[in-house]
Amino acid sequence: MNTALQPIQNTLAADQSLRLKLIRQLEKDLGHHFLEEHDKLETIFSKLCQQLLAKPGEWNTWMYRADVSETRISGLRQKEFTVEDIALLVLEREMQKVIFRSQYNS
Repeated sequence: MNTALQPIQNTLAADQSLRLKLIRQLEKDLGHHFLEEHDKLETIFSKLCQQLLAKPGEWNTWMYRADVSETRISGLRQKEFTVEDIALLVLEREMQKVIFRSQYNS
């Protein structure tokens, strides 16, 4: 497993219902239906990367729609970045939203 995904994987392992919520949140915010309910985290990450590679001009839109902070985006722009870096930022932010909603809707 990609070590950068480990914190998200740990959260998903603690509460299995969060994975499906994450998938739904990604599809809602990104406006694409490319994930399956049974997709594991690595598959989700891989599909995000594939979508970004297929439509490289959409990464700014994805960052905006996922509401990634300007600080995180600025940090990304200060180095040479990859689609994996973008996908990770989007995934981290979407996971954060899912966790917040789960905590405050309980």
